[in-house]
Amino acid sequence: MNESTIEQPGAGPESGRREDGLRAYIGRHWRGENGLAYAFWVNFVIANAVVMVMLDIVSRAAIPEGAEGWLDLLYVGQIAVFAWGIVGVWRSSGYAIAVAKHSRPPRVAFWAFAARAWIVFQFGFFALSLVFGVLEIFV
Repeated sequence: MNESTIEQPGAGPESGRREDGLRAYIGRHWRGENGLAYAFWVNFVIANAVVMVMLDIVSRAAIPEGAEGWLDLLYVGQIAVFAWGIVGVWRSSGYAIAVAKHSRPPRVAFWAFAARAWIVFQFGFFALSLVFGVLEIFV
């Protein structure tokens, strides 16, 4: 099997047309169709940083009585962007690993494995912060 036989997910003959728009952009990342560097730096690091800054600004602002639900909605959005970023980077790195493994001569997929290690670290940190956040509420 050579590099030309490994197809990017969603890169079949029926995908000859390129869809535009936010929904298509979100889908391409979710399926791992972006390059690994783009998926990691733009769709994971920068997107999560923007959401975190927005959440920080809104949480420090004086929230009117009865509008606390908007802050909760931003927290849910943060979780959604984080999950979307993780899944897309994981799938993009899987594709990069497959391409490296099947190339002749085989290449080392260092950055793909490094991206996956970072995702595991980030997911663990996120899960711990959720657990401690819940414990803080109930204890």
